[in-house]
Amino acid sequence: MKKQEWDADKAFAKEFKHFFPSAEFEFPRPVLESFETASEVVVTAELPGVRKEDLRLNVSERGMELGVVRREHSEKHRGETHESSSRFSGFTRYVSFPCAVDASAAKASFRNGILEVRVPKKERHAGRAVRIG
Repeated sequence: MKKQEWDADKAFAKEFKHFFPSAEFEFPRPVLESFETASEVVVTAELPGVRKEDLRLNVSERGMELGVVRREHSEKHRGETHESSSRFSGFTRYVSFPCAVDASAAKASFRNGILEVRVPKKERHAGRAVRIG
């Protein structure tokens, strides 16, 4: 017997298309990769067709949140009739960092549909001896 997985997003979009057949609900999820070097954490995301101005990036000491919000607006004029429509699509992804980082020193670049985020690691302190009284 074949196991079937249920995808809430796809199920919702399928049912919703009965009411709005021309609506687009699919937004390709990015391929995200993260790795560590000796001095930093690096995260890359493949975002084909995404414009830089549609990207939202928030980096904290625990991780980073990447969001894409795309707004498309169209207008049609036919004689006395004016038709205007807007459509929003996007996604948000969160990546946890494997170690403590200096979020204030994060750097990001976006070229040819590839986002690269580099965040320096915080120096590890060995701690100190504590006398027990």
